[in-house]
Amino acid sequence: MRSLRITSTAADTDLRFGKVFRGRFLALLLTAYYLLLTTCASAQVKVEIDSNKRIVGDRITVKVTGTFNKNSQVYWSQPDLPSRKLELIDSVTIDTTKKGDDVIYKQTYQVSGYDSGRFYFPSIQFVVTDKGGQDKKVINTDSMPVYISLVKVDTTQPIKPIKEPVAVPFTFREFWPLLAWIFGGLALIAAIIFLVRWLNNGGKIEKKIPLKPPYEEAMIALEQLQKKRLWESGDTKGYYISLADVLRKYISRVWNMDALEMTTSEIIRALKKETVDKSIRNELKGILELADLVKFAKHNSVPDENIRSMDHAINFLRNTRPKETEPAENNVN
Repeated sequence: MRSLRITSTAADTDLRFGKVFRGRFLALLLTAYYLLLTTCASAQVKVEIDSNKRIVGDRITVKVTGTFNKNSQVYWSQPDLPSRKLELIDSVTIDTTKKGDDVIYKQTYQVSGYDSGRFYFPSIQFVVTDKGGQDKKVINTDSMPVYISLVKVDTTQPIKPIKEPVAVPFTFREFWPLLAWIFGGLALIAAIIFLVRWLNNGGKIEKKIPLKPPYEEAMIALEQLQKKRLWESGDTKGYYISLADVLRKYISRVWNMDALEMTTSEIIRALKKETVDKSIRNELKGILELADLVKFAKHNSVPDENIRSMDHAINFLRNTRPKETEPAENNVN
């Protein structure tokens, strides 16, 4: 009898556990079914067309609206127009609006047809799921018929020639916005250039000093270089760099060549074409070659070479002075 009671108690326990499990499982199923209903019950799609009768080339506006529960994930296909002999002219981005527990999606298409007949704006497929990607529901819109006709021609009237383009006179009212932009842009560029120069000069307005004639400018530079007596203080390199620069700038201005970027041999060949006297060219060649040796080969020139280089430089300027330039007074010896 004791063993029977034990068996009976275990059976009762299993029976009660089974009822509880089935009850909870049924409640889970009902909950999932309820969520599915609340997710998809409000799903509505609508396609509107402004007019299904158009002439070839006219634009047709198609509006697609979908209303779905806010807990839904929605995907929809784009219309396959080429297969329907319709062409997509324009489409706007999808507009999203929240309304209570729903989200409203709107998109507008501009299409056109270039052949006569009856065509269809194709069906659009909406796929609606919950946020977990489950409980998928597919909704397809109806395809919309579009009737496109040709332009009616009155055959009773005579054929008229094509009209020439009409010449429309331009008015200042049409041009003044463009002119305002042009002059405004130029004024802005000028202001930026002025501001940059002003800042680069430490807030001072730059004054352009007129250039002296090339002969006068070079003679003054040689006079100042001679007064510094750089080679006597041991700066032979600085002396020859300055001496060569004065001569190269003078050559650039007189013969309009980029002597600052030319080699010594290139300068001598160019002056030969300018019919500069051979002895003068040779003196210039000796100055520039000695300057190159001092600058690049660390040549140590002797005092006689330094004095002779200055004399030859002055002689070169005096013998190549432009005819239109008045002789400049100088104190270079």
